[in-house]
Amino acid sequence: MKRQELKIARIRKSLTQKDLATLVGIGSQAISDYESGRINPSYDVMKRIASVLNATVDELFYSEDKEV
Repeated sequence: MKRQELKIARIRKSLTQKDLATLVGIGSQAISDYESGRINPSYDVMKRIASVLNATVDELFYSEDKEV
């Protein structure tokens, strides 16, 4: 999974982890965990994050070869 893309997209939108978490409806620690690779979000959460960041799930979470 791409970790940097999520963080870069969040920063480009001038959002803190807490801001993004609030918009997505999850805890801010979860965003930190996703960005660091400690845990993987569910597909539903991936879709909500992508929507808030105006990106696709593939752009934010999957590598070029689509491996998870």
